[in-house]
Amino acid sequence: MKRVISAALAAFLLVACGGGPHLESPPVVEGDFSAVSPSAITAVSTRDVWVVGALDRVSGGSDGLVLQSEDGGRRWRRIGYESGMMSGTRLTAVHVLDRHRAWVAGVKTVAGVSKAVVFRTEDSGNRFREIELPINPTVVPKDILDLKFDTDFNGSLSLISATGTGKWRTDDGGRSWTMDSWTTTAEAGANRMVSIHPTRGYGFRLRASTRPGVTIVEESANQGKDWMPVSEIAVGYVSTW
Repeated sequence: MKRVISAALAAFLLVACGGGPHLESPPVVEGDFSAVSPSAITAVSTRDVWVVGALDRVSGGSDGLVLQSEDGGRRWRRIGYESGMMSGTRLTAVHVLDRHRAWVAGVKTVAGVSKAVVFRTEDSGNRFREIELPINPTVVPKDILDLKFDTDFNGSLSLISATGTGKWRTDDGGRSWTMDSWTTTAEAGANRMVSIHPTRGYGFRLRASTRPGVTIVEESANQGKDWMPVSEIAVGYVSTW
C-alpha cells in the first residue's frame, strides 16, 4: 500500500520506492517552484542514470534540472545548479559517455531572448561549461533533440525552431558546433522518455502518474517488456512504497 507523507518545508523532493524517502537537493525557498518537468532520461549502466528537465518557478520561467542517480534510480542528487548558469533554461536532451563525461542541452531564455545551449561536464557533474550554438538571430530555438556522442570528440544534435530543423555537429567534444544542414520539415526525434540498452536488456523510463505533477521513474530488465517503479519525481511531498 502506498503512503503519502506531507512535507511542508520541502520545495523539491525526490523519493524512492521500496526503501523509504531519500532526498538530496539544494536548499530552496519554500514555494519557489510550482512543478518539476522531466523531459529526458538516459542510463550508462543499471546503476548510473541521468534525468534532465526543468524546475518551473511560481514567478514564471524555469531553471534547468539535472538529476543523477548511482543506485538505479532509487536515490537522486541534483547537480549543476550551484553557479546559476542554468537559470532560465529548459533542458530537453542528455548524453552520458561514461561516469565522468556528459552533455545536457536545451533552450535558455534571458530577457525574452531564447538561445540554444549545451552544457558539458568532465567530472561527473560537479562543474559544467556552457556553450551557445551560433545560430541566425532570426531563428528562435524551441527544442533540442537527439543529442549524442560517438566518441569524446564527435557529437551531433538536432535543433527545432518554428521555421525548421537544423542538424549540428561537433568535432571537439562540444566546445564548438557547426550546422550541417537545415530543413523546413519539423522532426519528432527519438523518444527521450525511454532509455533501453540495445544488447544488455536493461532500461529506464519516465512515465506521468495519474496524479498531477508526479513523474514515475521505472526500470526494466527485459528490453522494456515489463516495467517496475523505482522512484517518483515531484514538488512538495514525499511518498514511499
